[in-house]
Amino acid sequence: MGARLVLAENLYGYGDRNGAPIRDDSPLAATDGKGRTQADMSEEAFEAHKAGRLSVVSARASDFFGPWAWEQSHLGSRSLGPLAKGKTASILGSPDVPHTFTYIKDFRKALTILGTTGKGDGKAWLVPNDRPQLTQREALNIASDLLGTSLKVKALTRLLLSIASIFIPVVRELLPLLYQFEKPYIVESNTFQGIFGLEPTPFDRALSETVHWIRK
Repeated sequence: MGARLVLAENLYGYGDRNGAPIRDDSPLAATDGKGRTQADMSEEAFEAHKAGRLSVVSARASDFFGPWAWEQSHLGSRSLGPLAKGKTASILGSPDVPHTFTYIKDFRKALTILGTTGKGDGKAWLVPNDRPQLTQREALNIASDLLGTSLKVKALTRLLLSIASIFIPVVRELLPLLYQFEKPYIVESNTFQGIFGLEPTPFDRALSETVHWIRK
């Protein structure tokens, strides 16, 4: 197999695990539309690998953050943006349940490793994450200390989003995925680290680099 397809994937395909951690052997069991589409696309790609049509490998990341990851990041324009101005940060779901975030630079490094070594072909790999059991509030507390502002948080609950979805169609797409922010959403990604030697960027440093980028 000459060509190699490197997939950059999210975790939607795993679906609602009711708080159980996502591990390397977790099945793609999503039933919602976005998650099922993600799972089907991934499974189709790996079927092509098994058939020998091309080499396929996947790096799967949780919600990412960092420099240039802004508008679509849950640690981005809606939360860090207002926080940097001393205003209220908006977050999805509960601020006090664990939620793993992936630093975008670590995602890039993982993709580079998988794309150039060929060592991981035929598998999906979870990108390493530092402090995977931090809550959104804890993450934003670190950010507020770095920014020198006081933390104020507004939680966008399922009820609020359901009402908003009546008037804002794009919000409807968030509702089936809101479980990720209402229950523990933890990724156990030690396997990649052990095999490829990629240490995740310490979370505090990753946020510091993000804050520096915001201020530029």
